[in-house]
Amino acid sequence: MERADKSKNVKGLSASLFHVLVYDLYAFLFGGLTEYRKVFIMKNAGIGTFMLTILASGGAMAQSAPQISPEDLYKAATNQLGIVEYCKDKGFATQEDIDGQQSIMKLMQAPADKAGLDATLEAGKKGVVQSMGQETDVEEFAKTSGKSVEPFCQQITTAIKQSAAQIQK
Repeated sequence: MERADKSKNVKGLSASLFHVLVYDLYAFLFGGLTEYRKVFIMKNAGIGTFMLTILASGGAMAQSAPQISPEDLYKAATNQLGIVEYCKDKGFATQEDIDGQQSIMKLMQAPADKAGLDATLEAGKKGVVQSMGQETDVEEFAKTSGKSVEPFCQQITTAIKQSAAQIQK
């Protein structure tokens, strides 16, 4: 019984982690946010959960991460793994970042239906973010918004490192 409770907490943690990471992707890609910060709240015998506090221009405003099904969450994590590999190919990520993403994904329950996961990973490797019914080419977005791919990759790898560090505690 105690083991089941710990497993439930770990799954809750992984869902929270990916809500934050997916939200980070969209905050970067779709703009409108001037600053964000992650607040770690420790509970349940040292297992951390994330709350995302967003400071929007004009005042502070807390927003919760978008609601997403476990299957969609796993697909987003798979796509993000591909994105990190894309960033590595561009010279903006390391194998450590890829390993961190994989370690986070190990906490998640893979969906029974694996259809589409390979395509989602491959899209990420090509620099295409797929999540929550939307698809965005990172390089195209960077060109049209006057931003580059490098800060996008840095934002994702920083979030992965922070998340992986919390898991290891």
